[in-house]
Amino acid sequence: MSVAKELINEWYNALSLDSFQLVNTHVSAFKKEHPDIYYLFHSFYRLRHELNEDIKLMSHVGLVQWFTLTFDNKHDKSLVSSKRKSATRFLNDLFLCYTIVEEYGEDNNRYHIHGFGVYRDNKSWCDFCKWHSRNKIETMNEERLKRKVKYLTNYTIKSLPRLRRSKNMVYLRNRVKLSKTYKKNFNDCYKCRVNLTVLRLRLNAL
Repeated sequence: MSVAKELINEWYNALSLDSFQLVNTHVSAFKKEHPDIYYLFHSFYRLRHELNEDIKLMSHVGLVQWFTLTFDNKHDKSLVSSKRKSATRFLNDLFLCYTIVEEYGEDNNRYHIHGFGVYRDNKSWCDFCKWHSRNKIETMNEERLKRKVKYLTNYTIKSLPRLRRSKNMVYLRNRVKLSKTYKKNFNDCYKCRVNLTVLRLRLNAL
Protein backbone atom coordinates (compact mmCIF):
# COMPACT_ATOMS: atom_id res chain seq x y z
CA MET A 1 0.00 0.00 0.00
CA SER A 2 1.47 3.37 -1.01
CA VAL A 3 1.27 6.70 0.81
CA ALA A 4 -1.08 9.26 -0.75
CA LYS A 5 0.69 11.96 -2.75
CA GLU A 6 -1.26 14.60 -0.85
CA LEU A 7 0.38 13.48 2.42
CA ILE A 8 3.82 13.48 0.83
CA ASN A 9 3.27 17.01 -0.45
CA GLU A 10 2.01 18.08 2.96
CA TRP A 11 5.16 16.61 4.55
CA TYR A 12 7.50 18.39 2.15
CA ASN A 13 5.59 21.63 2.65
CA ALA A 14 5.99 21.34 6.44
CA LEU A 15 9.74 20.74 6.05
CA SER A 16 10.04 23.70 3.71
CA LEU A 17 8.15 26.09 5.99
CA ASP A 18 10.10 25.05 9.09
CA SER A 19 13.44 25.52 7.30
CA PHE A 20 12.92 29.29 7.66
CA GLN A 21 12.44 29.24 11.43
CA LEU A 22 14.11 27.89 14.57
CA VAL A 23 11.23 25.69 15.75
CA ASN A 24 9.57 22.84 13.86
CA THR A 25 6.04 24.19 14.16
CA HIS A 26 4.69 22.72 10.93
CA VAL A 27 6.47 19.37 11.29
CA SER A 28 5.11 19.07 14.84
CA ALA A 29 1.61 19.77 13.54
CA PHE A 30 2.06 17.11 10.86
CA LYS A 31 3.26 14.64 13.50
CA LYS A 32 0.21 15.32 15.67
CA GLU A 33 -2.24 14.94 12.79
CA HIS A 34 -0.56 11.95 11.07
CA PRO A 35 1.58 10.18 13.71
CA ASP A 36 1.95 6.88 11.82
CA ILE A 37 2.94 8.59 8.58
CA TYR A 38 5.36 10.88 10.43
CA TYR A 39 7.22 7.95 12.00
CA LEU A 40 7.29 6.18 8.63
CA PHE A 41 8.82 9.24 6.92
CA HIS A 42 11.25 9.72 9.80
CA SER A 43 12.34 6.07 9.49
CA PHE A 44 12.94 6.53 5.77
CA TYR A 45 15.00 9.64 6.54
CA ARG A 46 17.19 7.67 8.97
CA LEU A 47 17.61 4.84 6.44
CA ARG A 48 18.66 7.36 3.78
CA HIS A 49 21.18 8.88 6.18
CA GLU A 50 22.65 5.47 7.07
CA LEU A 51 23.03 4.48 3.41
CA ASN A 52 24.76 7.73 2.55
CA GLU A 53 27.15 7.31 5.49
CA ASP A 54 28.01 3.76 4.38
CA ILE A 55 28.65 4.87 0.80
CA LYS A 56 30.90 7.69 2.01
CA LEU A 57 33.01 5.18 3.94
CA MET A 58 33.11 2.71 1.05
CA SER A 59 34.44 5.42 -1.25
CA HIS A 60 37.63 5.48 0.86
CA VAL A 61 38.13 1.76 0.25
CA GLY A 62 37.58 1.69 -3.51
CA LEU A 63 35.11 2.28 -6.35
CA VAL A 64 31.54 1.87 -5.09
CA GLN A 65 29.31 -0.47 -7.10
CA TRP A 66 25.50 -0.37 -7.21
CA PHE A 67 24.02 -3.84 -7.67
CA THR A 68 20.79 -5.85 -7.74
CA LEU A 69 20.30 -9.57 -7.14
CA THR A 70 17.05 -11.41 -7.94
CA PHE A 71 15.92 -15.03 -7.66
CA ASP A 72 14.56 -17.06 -10.57
CA ASN A 73 11.54 -19.36 -10.36
CA LYS A 74 13.64 -22.30 -9.14
CA HIS A 75 15.44 -20.41 -6.36
CA ASP A 76 12.42 -18.26 -5.49
CA LYS A 77 10.73 -21.31 -3.96
CA SER A 78 13.22 -21.24 -1.08
CA LEU A 79 12.52 -19.51 2.22
CA VAL A 80 13.60 -15.88 2.48
CA SER A 81 16.19 -16.85 5.10
CA SER A 82 17.71 -19.38 2.67
CA LYS A 83 17.79 -16.83 -0.14
CA ARG A 84 19.41 -14.29 2.15
CA LYS A 85 22.13 -16.78 3.17
CA SER A 86 22.77 -17.68 -0.46
CA ALA A 87 23.12 -14.02 -1.40
CA THR A 88 25.37 -13.09 1.54
CA ARG A 89 27.71 -16.02 0.85
CA PHE A 90 28.02 -14.83 -2.73
CA LEU A 91 28.52 -11.17 -1.72
CA ASN A 92 31.05 -11.96 1.04
CA ASP A 93 33.23 -13.73 -1.51
CA LEU A 94 32.88 -10.90 -4.03
CA PHE A 95 33.03 -7.66 -2.01
CA LEU A 96 35.45 -6.30 0.53
CA CYS A 97 32.55 -4.48 2.18
CA TYR A 98 28.91 -3.94 1.28
CA THR A 99 25.49 -2.80 2.46
CA ILE A 100 22.29 -4.34 1.15
CA VAL A 101 18.63 -3.36 1.23
CA GLU A 102 16.05 -6.14 1.10
CA GLU A 103 12.84 -5.49 -0.80
CA TYR A 104 9.73 -7.22 -2.12
CA GLY A 105 8.48 -6.46 -5.63
CA GLU A 106 5.35 -4.31 -5.78
CA ASP A 107 3.79 -6.37 -8.57
CA ASN A 108 4.75 -9.95 -7.65
CA ASN A 109 5.98 -9.55 -4.04
CA ARG A 110 9.22 -11.32 -4.96
CA TYR A 111 12.15 -10.98 -2.60
CA HIS A 112 15.18 -9.23 -4.13
CA ILE A 113 18.25 -7.34 -3.01
CA HIS A 114 19.75 -3.96 -3.88
CA GLY A 115 23.09 -2.87 -2.53
CA PHE A 116 26.36 -0.99 -2.61
CA GLY A 117 29.78 -2.59 -2.38
CA VAL A 118 33.50 -2.47 -3.19
CA TYR A 119 35.14 -5.37 -5.05
CA ARG A 120 37.87 -7.43 -3.45
CA ASP A 121 41.24 -7.02 -5.19
CA ASN A 122 40.90 -10.24 -7.18
CA LYS A 123 37.22 -9.88 -8.09
CA SER A 124 35.44 -8.13 -10.94
CA TRP A 125 32.29 -7.92 -13.06
CA CYS A 126 32.98 -11.43 -14.43
CA ASP A 127 32.69 -12.88 -10.92
CA PHE A 128 29.49 -10.95 -10.24
CA CYS A 129 27.92 -12.44 -13.39
CA LYS A 130 28.23 -15.93 -11.86
CA TRP A 131 25.11 -15.23 -9.78
CA HIS A 132 22.53 -17.90 -10.62
CA SER A 133 19.64 -15.53 -11.42
CA ARG A 134 19.15 -12.07 -12.90
CA ASN A 135 21.64 -9.47 -11.73
CA LYS A 136 22.84 -5.97 -12.46
CA ILE A 137 25.89 -3.99 -11.35
CA GLU A 138 27.26 -0.54 -12.18
CA THR A 139 30.10 1.72 -11.06
CA MET A 140 28.58 5.11 -10.26
CA ASN A 141 29.70 8.61 -9.39
CA GLU A 142 28.63 10.35 -6.19
CA GLU A 143 25.61 12.06 -7.71
CA ARG A 144 24.17 8.87 -9.22
CA LEU A 145 24.75 6.98 -5.97
CA LYS A 146 22.70 9.61 -4.13
CA ARG A 147 19.89 9.16 -6.64
CA LYS A 148 19.93 5.41 -6.01
CA VAL A 149 19.68 6.01 -2.26
CA LYS A 150 16.64 8.24 -2.85
CA TYR A 151 15.15 5.52 -5.04
CA LEU A 152 15.52 2.97 -2.23
CA THR A 153 14.00 5.34 0.33
CA ASN A 154 11.05 6.52 -1.73
CA TYR A 155 8.27 7.86 0.50
CA THR A 156 5.60 6.44 -1.81
CA ILE A 157 6.46 2.89 -0.64
CA LYS A 158 4.76 2.17 2.66
CA SER A 159 6.90 -0.78 3.83
CA LEU A 160 10.34 0.25 5.11
CA PRO A 161 13.14 -1.77 3.42
CA ARG A 162 15.52 -3.75 5.67
CA LEU A 163 19.18 -2.66 5.72
CA ARG A 164 21.94 -5.20 6.37
CA ARG A 165 25.71 -4.66 6.49
CA SER A 166 28.62 -7.02 5.90
CA LYS A 167 31.01 -7.71 8.79
CA ASN A 168 33.61 -5.41 7.25
CA MET A 169 31.07 -2.63 6.83
CA VAL A 170 30.16 -2.91 10.51
CA TYR A 171 33.88 -2.72 11.31
CA LEU A 172 34.22 0.51 9.32
CA ARG A 173 31.19 2.09 10.99
CA ASN A 174 32.50 1.15 14.43
CA ARG A 175 35.87 2.73 13.65
CA VAL A 176 34.12 5.95 12.78
CA LYS A 177 32.19 5.92 16.06
CA LEU A 178 35.43 5.41 17.99
CA SER A 179 37.14 8.29 16.21
CA LYS A 180 36.27 11.53 18.00
CA THR A 181 38.05 13.51 15.29
CA TYR A 182 36.23 11.81 12.41
CA LYS A 183 34.75 14.95 10.89
CA LYS A 184 38.12 16.72 10.93
CA ASN A 185 40.59 14.16 9.70
CA PHE A 186 38.97 10.84 8.72
CA ASN A 187 38.48 11.83 5.08
CA ASP A 188 42.02 13.19 4.74
CA CYS A 189 43.48 10.19 6.54
CA TYR A 190 41.99 7.61 4.21
CA LYS A 191 42.89 9.54 1.08
CA CYS A 192 46.49 8.70 1.97
CA ARG A 193 47.63 5.73 -0.13
CA VAL A 194 49.53 4.09 2.74
CA ASN A 195 46.53 4.21 5.06
CA LEU A 196 44.24 3.00 2.29
CA THR A 197 46.50 0.00 1.68
CA VAL A 198 46.55 -0.82 5.39
CA LEU A 199 42.77 -0.51 5.54
CA ARG A 200 42.23 -2.88 2.61
CA LEU A 201 44.67 -5.40 4.13
CA ARG A 202 42.80 -5.17 7.44
CA LEU A 203 39.42 -5.73 5.77
CA ASN A 204 40.76 -8.67 3.77
CA ALA A 205 41.98 -10.26 6.98
CA LEU A 206 38.60 -10.03 8.74
